[in-house]
Amino acid sequence: MTSTLVLEQQPVRTYVAPNSLCLQWSWAGGWHPAGPHLPPARPADAAVTVEARGLRGHRRSDDTIALMRARAHAGHFAALCVRAGVPPVPVDVFVDTARVLASRLGRGLPDPPHSLHLVARVDAAAGEGPRGEARFTLTASVEANRAGLTPVRAHVDGRCAGTGPDRPHPFFVTGPAARACLLTPAIDDGPVIARDTVLRLARVLGFESREESRDARDWREDALSGRVTEAFICTDAALVIPVYAIRAPHGTWRIGDGQPGAAAIALRRAMIRLVRGEMRDDEQWLDVLR
Repeated sequence: MTSTLVLEQQPVRTYVAPNSLCLQWSWAGGWHPAGPHLPPARPADAAVTVEARGLRGHRRSDDTIALMRARAHAGHFAALCVRAGVPPVPVDVFVDTARVLASRLGRGLPDPPHSLHLVARVDAAAGEGPRGEARFTLTASVEANRAGLTPVRAHVDGRCAGTGPDRPHPFFVTGPAARACLLTPAIDDGPVIARDTVLRLARVLGFESREESRDARDWREDALSGRVTEAFICTDAALVIPVYAIRAPHGTWRIGDGQPGAAAIALRRAMIRLVRGEMRDDEQWLDVLR
């Protein structure tokens, strides 16, 4: 089975599995079709693997499918590849690949909370110089995000960075609901795009938001003093999840009254309206597949 996408301004045939697309890279030809037979999911001689999660497609109210911040995910993935020393996938090639895959699989996508989750991976072979090769695979699966507004306990390290496989990133809210300010620690890994989405969407909704890097003990003092009235985390799977308590290496503390706060509720509702096409996309985040 084959699908057509544009690669470096030239139409090429890209070999696909039922839920994935694959391209091959070599010194001689750059990124090109993987060949007449789809290769294994991960080459046996792969020395470096770069993987990025979080790009999602959503069914909108008019039954179209929209990719959320596809170009941002493509740029982030390219940067990860460069950092790892493997050939980066050009942004346009990444986005075209995602559009082809989402178009094929989006027809049967149920309404939210289901979404189409696209995982990007580059596997680079051990060879150096002209013998080096790499493979780009984009795989999609339908997932149901069951995380609602039920508060959770978040685990952080001493710098208040999220820990665990999903690397949740925390936000702390100060001030009354009408003048709420969102504060968040710096981030160098984890849900980078989800965090940026929260910060920018918060400004659209009229909240002040800024980065504030502090020790977890300082955040604890702010929570105990009442300066921090609300907290939530963002992950690649769920944009906003309310938090009732924070667990850090030196102890656990509660946040506010333990109930979902106004900022988390507003952000979550706005995000749902945005991906459903029921809110203006002023940031031009959505790539709608017609």
